[in-house]
Amino acid sequence: MARLRSYGNVPQPHAILYYSQRTSKGGLLIAEAAGVLTLLKDTPGIWTKSKLKWKPIVDAVHAKGGVFFVRFLHVGRVSNQGLSLTETNFISSNIA
Repeated sequence: MARLRSYGNVPQPHAILYYSQRTSKGGLLIAEAAGVLTLLKDTPGIWTKSKLKWKPIVDAVHAKGGVFFVRFLHVGRVSNQGLSLTETNFISSNIA
């Protein structure tokens, strides 16, 4: 799942509150899907240092005793061109 609220593919400051509200001591918090390539609009990215803005979010989760994990995004064959940032579908085959 992706929340589609990471404008410019960068996690936004409001995500600090969102994730810290869902954290509990000793709990594992798995983040929304984060793209490893320029794939989808408004999803957080991790493909360049400028996209790696997770530290304040992770710090807020750790401050409440939680564990944070960023899930990698791969849209696969069911990708939606309307959400894509590129003209290319990143799938394993060009045969549908």
